Amino acid sequence: MCLDCGKQFEYDLNEMRIGKAIEHSHDVGVVPPNMPKPRKTKLRYGLLAALPASIVLGAVLARRKKETPAKPSKGKADV
Repeated sequence: MCLDCGKQFEYDLNEMRIGKAIEHSHDVGVVPPNMPKPRKTKLRYGLLAALPASIVLGAVLARRKKETPAKPSKGKADV
């Protein structure tokens, strides 16, 4: 099948070549007519993947903040 014009051709498996043009058939084609449509948005999958990643990143950053020692403040009482 030509992807530009939709014309269908015979195919010889022995010689691995296309043959003469045949009448257009709605039953046989590259994509079956009853095939489900692709999802309209992939945003849902992106958000579902970002949620666990943000939780893990937040936990790592919180742990890192707890592990760093607090710096002593230089106030008037410490002089």
